[in-house]
Amino acid sequence: MDEIQSFDYSVVDDKTAQFLQLKEQEMQSIVLNSSIQLGEKLIEAQEKLAKFKTGTFEKWFTSIGMKKQTVYNYINQAQFVHQMDEYKQIEMFQELPTTLRTEISKPSAIPEAVDLVLAGDIKDTKEYRELEKQLKQKQQQISNLSETITEMGQKEPKVVERPVPVEKLPDDYQQLKQSARQAEEISKENQLLKNEQADLKRKIEETNEALRLKNKIENDEIEQMQLKRLQREADINVHQLIISINEFVKEQAVTAYDSAAIAGAPQETKEKLLAALERNEKLIKEIKQEIGGNVSWIIE
Repeated sequence: MDEIQSFDYSVVDDKTAQFLQLKEQEMQSIVLNSSIQLGEKLIEAQEKLAKFKTGTFEKWFTSIGMKKQTVYNYINQAQFVHQMDEYKQIEMFQELPTTLRTEISKPSAIPEAVDLVLAGDIKDTKEYRELEKQLKQKQQQISNLSETITEMGQKEPKVVERPVPVEKLPDDYQQLKQSARQAEEISKENQLLKNEQADLKRKIEETNEALRLKNKIENDEIEQMQLKRLQREADINVHQLIISINEFVKEQAVTAYDSAAIAGAPQETKEKLLAALERNEKLIKEIKQEIGGNVSWIIE
C-alpha cells in the first residue's frame, strides 16, 4: 500500500495553514472516536454470535458491506485503547497516523516497538515497520540459538579414546633430579640467612632505640640537676640582695639631723638627692615585678 503524501502547508498563508491543521486534528479525533466506537459495537456483535457455528460473525459483517481486514482493524484498536490505563497514552494514540494506529493495535505487534511509539520515539509507519523487522530478526536469532542449545543438551557426549603417549625419560634424568634437589636446599638456606639477617636488623634497631631512650633519660636528669643548681644560686643571690637592702636602709635611714641637713641643702643638691631616690624607687618597683614573675629590671 502506498504511503499517503503529506500536504504542503507552505502553499497557503499562515492563517489558512493554522485553520487547516486545526480541522485536520478535529477530523482525526472524530475518525478515531468513531473507529473505537465501531470496534466496540463489532466486539459486542462478535460475542453475541460466538455461540453459533463458525463463520456466522463474518457472514453478518460481510452482509452489511464491511471487509474482514477493516472489521478486525476496528476491533484491534478498540481493544488496544481499553487496555490503556493512562490518559496521556490515549492522547498519544489519538494523534498517531491512521496506518500507525492500525499497526500497533494488532495482536501480533511487538510490545517493545509499541512502547517506543507511545513514548514518542517513533513518529511514522515506515520507521515503525523497520524497527519491527529488526526486532523480529533478533527474536528469531534468539529462538534459533535456544534450539541449538537444547539440541546440544539432548545429545550424548561422544567419548574419543586416544592412546596416551608415554614420554621417555632422558638419560641424565637422575642427575637433573639431584641438581633440582640441591637447588631446593640452597634456596632454603638462602631463606634462613634472610630470616637471620632480618632478625639481626631488628635487634640492632631495638638496641639503638634503648640507647636513645637511655641518653634521653640521662639528659633529662642532667637538666634537672642544672635547674636545681640555678634555683639554689638564685635563692642565695636573693638572700644576699635582702641583706644588702636591709643594710642600705639601715645606713641611709633619715635622722632628725639628716632631715635638717636636707632642708638646708642647696636646690641643686636636693635635685640630685631626688634623682637618687627616684632611681631607688624604680629599682624597688622592678624588684617587685620580678617577684611577680616579670624579669625586666635594669639599673640605669
